[in-house]
Amino acid sequence: MSVFSDKINDLNDKLDDIIIKQSERHNIYKLSQELDELIILFYQKNKHTK
Repeated sequence: MSVFSDKINDLNDKLDDIIIKQSERHNIYKLSQELDELIILFYQKNKHTK
C-alpha cells in the first residue's frame, strides 16, 4: 500500500506542477503515462486481494 500511496502523491505533485505552470502537451502526455501506470498498479493490487 505504501508504494501505491507514494505513487499517488508523486502524481498529485506532478499534476499540481502542470496546472501551476500551464505546461505544454508533452508534460501532459508524461502525466498521462504515469496515470496509466497508477491504474495498472491499482488493478494489480485489487487482483491480489481477491
